[in-house]
Amino acid sequence: MIACTGIAINPPMFIRHVALNTGRVQDARNDEIDPAMIAALRPFIAKACARQSAQAVAVPAVAGYSFTARCSGRCMTASVYADGPPSVRLCSIAVARHSGCGAPAWRALHALEPLPPATDPARVPPAPWFAELLTSAIEDDADALTWLNDFTRYLAWTYFLEKS
Repeated sequence: MIACTGIAINPPMFIRHVALNTGRVQDARNDEIDPAMIAALRPFIAKACARQSAQAVAVPAVAGYSFTARCSGRCMTASVYADGPPSVRLCSIAVARHSGCGAPAWRALHALEPLPPATDPARVPPAPWFAELLTSAIEDDADALTWLNDFTRYLAWTYFLEKS
């Protein structure tokens, strides 16, 4: 069991993780999350889900990057930015706890980048899932690839734990 600021997580839970750019699908298990990162992200996700803040905040433990998040129903969308000037979106994320909001979130994520993703916007994965779409700006910031996959997983798990 993983304890995180009063929340107990009993393995083996997972969220399906889809990388739209490559089509890679894997299970993000709760025993792979860093409780310290979840604790750092939790106050922001709580505010975003209570619609108290839409401002960008710094990515914990990674200087020069920020993120935003927005909750709607049983889904969350987020974006990660390389701080500027100007600030550049590197990645967009959608998290779905339910298929009702998951299908529109999936299609909206597919519509963001002009380059075609490797996944089909009509084939929505069964909930729960989270998906990430790297923008073409990632080519100019290869360092972000060293931490971005972990961060999207932590962001998704923080949302799931906040809404559970």
